[in-house]
Amino acid sequence: MLESDEQISKTLELAGEPVELPGGTTRAIPGHLVYNIPSFDSPYDIEKQEFDFQISYKDFLNLDVAKGDTLTYTLQTIEYSFKVDGYLNDLVGWVQLKCSLQSVIA
Repeated sequence: MLESDEQISKTLELAGEPVELPGGTTRAIPGHLVYNIPSFDSPYDIEKQEFDFQISYKDFLNLDVAKGDTLTYTLQTIEYSFKVDGYLNDLVGWVQLKCSLQSVIA
């Protein structure tokens, strides 16, 4: 179902968090996945984390977001810095920014 710009804006207003990009500040919905892969050849498991931020396609265009940009996200008193590794346009008004964590300042 295609969402209108107003519906996307309302969703970001309610569920989004402020993030800073080189082109300006916008709201995004942060996501975080942790994969735990058991290792049968050693006593240590492999753990991988993936970070993403959902933003509106309109903001994606207006802020001229590009691969390699730095995204800053502040949660309470901790500032997280991410690098945009890529993005996925879902063609219905949202863009998922795939990111890797660069630094944490507490």
